[in-house]
Amino acid sequence: MPAFMQKFTTIAITCLACIAAPGCNGRSSRPHYAVQGNEKAPLVPDIYNVIIPPNIAPLNFKINKPAENYRAVLSSGKSNSLEIASTTSSIVFPEKKWREILARNTGRDVVITLSIREKGKKYYLFSPCTLHVAHEPIDPYIAYRIIKPIFNWWKDVGIYARDLETFDQREIITGGRFENGCVNCHNFLNNDPGRFIVSARSKKYGNSCIFIADHGAYKQNSKFGYSSWHPGGKIISFSSIQVNQFFHTTRSEIRDVVDMYSSIAYYTIETHAVSAIDNLINPNELQTYPAWAPDGKTMFYCCAPALWNNCDTIPPRNYAKVKYSLKKISYDVTSDRWGKPLWVLSSEHTGRSIAMPRVSPDGKFLLFCMCDYGVFPAFQKTSDLYSMNLSTGDYRKLECNSDESESWHAWSSNSRWIAFSSKRTDGVFTRIYLCYMDSSGRAGKPFVLPQKDPVYYNSFMETYSVPEFLSGPPKVAPDEIARAICSETPGVDAHTSATKKNDTMFFSPHQ
Repeated sequence: MPAFMQKFTTIAITCLACIAAPGCNGRSSRPHYAVQGNEKAPLVPDIYNVIIPPNIAPLNFKINKPAENYRAVLSSGKSNSLEIASTTSSIVFPEKKWREILARNTGRDVVITLSIREKGKKYYLFSPCTLHVAHEPIDPYIAYRIIKPIFNWWKDVGIYARDLETFDQREIITGGRFENGCVNCHNFLNNDPGRFIVSARSKKYGNSCIFIADHGAYKQNSKFGYSSWHPGGKIISFSSIQVNQFFHTTRSEIRDVVDMYSSIAYYTIETHAVSAIDNLINPNELQTYPAWAPDGKTMFYCCAPALWNNCDTIPPRNYAKVKYSLKKISYDVTSDRWGKPLWVLSSEHTGRSIAMPRVSPDGKFLLFCMCDYGVFPAFQKTSDLYSMNLSTGDYRKLECNSDESESWHAWSSNSRWIAFSSKRTDGVFTRIYLCYMDSSGRAGKPFVLPQKDPVYYNSFMETYSVPEFLSGPPKVAPDEIARAICSETPGVDAHTSATKKNDTMFFSPHQ
């Protein structure tokens, strides 16, 4: 039994129609309250007034206040209530009963009544915690990367898949399977757990991109940066980048990142060919973060002037003045022809730098980050999430932002949920948050990825990043991916006309 449940905990099911249910000898487990309070309970994590999927794992929490006894009653208008009485401050809901209550209350509110009994006193009742159960489910799985929050060390890096309906976490691939190598830049085709790519780096096995498809894995000696599958599955666009990390001495976030060089190319699955996009070849422009629209006819990307060509200082002068803009380019997959790049949103208009565009699967909204400068929001405290209506071009700052960095966002298959990494808890560790997005592009209050132990994040000294929703569990075993990484397959060298300079990534960027 987990340590947080070793103390005495009782669970009771009580009828909403009457307090003294049949068979309980006229007694009720509900306490007599001396004080009816109006204040919110100090919950960790805070789940007051969040919108939740009908298929999410229990949102367990801690009542962060010393007391002798704690009670939580989950109730609704469509089912019996679920009562937790405990001598510990951790409230852990039984998964089966939690799922039953949510399944019966889609589109409705469920309420958690919270109370504590301090030493020598009667029970104190907090204001109720209301959760709204959305009609729309969330994808059943989410993939993410776990890495230690240090500067240039990639030991124990791993990519995992988490079952969002339970607390089960499965390994996709970890660096320990190929002599403590690094894995990063994972990208899935249309949320398909059976078709994705992942980049791998190893002193022994070199840099490569691993393609997972049709229940197998194969290796290409290509070095893909940030990538995006064309929704038709025939090509992958990617940024060829040379990035450098450097350090500040007078900021809360001492790390920083600069693109010394970046350009966008694409890889054709059938022919294994890496090709340049003729209309994007521009030595005076930095290009990164390609992102496809769901119709496959438009690719969005970020760009900025290359102010430091042939610069050999780190950081280059004027690095904090570079702001990235948002552009798009059309594409005809039948003829393999690209259009001319067009402006979508200029940094001159926003006064800020744009990064990480992601289009909703329904094609209605574009989700992106904006920060003061540069192109790596995870290291920018000023980074916030924005949403653009692609029909009107209007954009707005989302309601789910905090005073810390928000980055690495992804859409669910039904365009009603987003996942993103945030440092809002302590400014150091990124955690994954889930958030409802309504049909008008407005965000609900986010909640942290649920864990069975409510205080799990207090002692987990690693970061979560790059969440990607999945339609099911992983289909390829970690050993199969590791064998591909360690294979001697010659593959394809991506250093063609598409990549004019060395595109090696010098550190693990997804923090």
